[in-house]
Amino acid sequence: MNIRYLDGDDVTGKRAFDDLRVAGARANGTAFAEVEDMGGFYICGAEDGLLGLAFPGISHLGAPTAFESLLPSLEES
Repeated sequence: MNIRYLDGDDVTGKRAFDDLRVAGARANGTAFAEVEDMGGFYICGAEDGLLGLAFPGISHLGAPTAFESLLPSLEES
């Protein structure tokens, strides 16, 4: 997969899954992009994955966002 940002930077990688836990909420099998090549994209160190915090309509993975995945766990509390 290739994700291109509005500023022209892009990253490539593959779809992966992991369990997400945030402040007591959990979402098992959350999709994220496992980065294999960051091209010219650089933030601040050794990044190896992207967890999108975007709206569902612009998700490159076509998967629920992290917030959507966490919501059922938050509603249980």
